[in-house]
Amino acid sequence: RYRVNRLTMHRLVIQTIPNASKHRSGCTPSFSVEEKGYVIYEHKRRARLTEQRPSDLPSSDAIEFDDLNITMEGDIRVTIYDCTSDKERVLCFFWFHTGFIEQE
Repeated sequence: RYRVNRLTMHRLVIQTIPNASKHRSGCTPSFSVEEKGYVIYEHKRRARLTEQRPSDLPSSDAIEFDDLNITMEGDIRVTIYDCTSDKERVLCFFWFHTGFIEQE
């Protein structure tokens, strides 16, 4: 058995914002977090983004979702969406297990 750490996500940074719209003018990213197949957090971005440079990532295009307080454990799936049009479109997703992340 794997050990399971209960962790809290405070920040998510997406590097290299894709040109996902028809006119290749950026995208409107949002994301969801799933734990055990259930959505435990959903972030909806209303403002359209073409580029944002957080102060700690000056050399690359990125968007930062901060002030998060998402407590999770076990197998976690994060799905990144583009909400440019009326429909959400999946840009990518990734999985991780909290047991492989060391706590501070």
